[in-house]
Amino acid sequence: MTEIDKREELKSTIRKAVALLGNISEKINEVTSTLSLALTLAGYREEAVIPGEVAEAKSSAPIPITFQKKEERVAEVSSVVARPIESKFKTLEELVPGGTRIRAMFAELEDLRDWIMGLSPMQSSLLYQINQWSRKLKNYPYPKLTEQDGGELMFSIHEWKVRLSKIS
Repeated sequence: MTEIDKREELKSTIRKAVALLGNISEKINEVTSTLSLALTLAGYREEAVIPGEVAEAKSSAPIPITFQKKEERVAEVSSVVARPIESKFKTLEELVPGGTRIRAMFAELEDLRDWIMGLSPMQSSLLYQINQWSRKLKNYPYPKLTEQDGGELMFSIHEWKVRLSKIS
């Protein structure tokens, strides 16, 4: 095996490892946001509260930690859950089948990206995909969206809606 072949094999292996790490990172982000939402919906605060009688005790025994509900956070999360994900994607879904208004699709993707950043900045993989489509549409070489690109964009939109509905 020549030196060039070894380098190419190494590059290929590194690319595969980076792709796997990206997938792992995406899964960790999904699990973290789901767990955070579940705890928030359950009404638990992030900081632990030590009961007064335990704090006053002067023993070396382990101190039990309890969590107290925080009603304001539950109300805040319920308002996030009520956000209309479907309506945010409606205009974009209407533009894609026609495929002629590339600039309008680009603008909708930019607005969608900004909305998702406000909703959940932890969705980095989702934001990355939206940015990829934005860049592609910004410099689209044809006056009309190709059938393949239109299908891929519609599939991506559906996937984004599903992922966003999981976090909210």
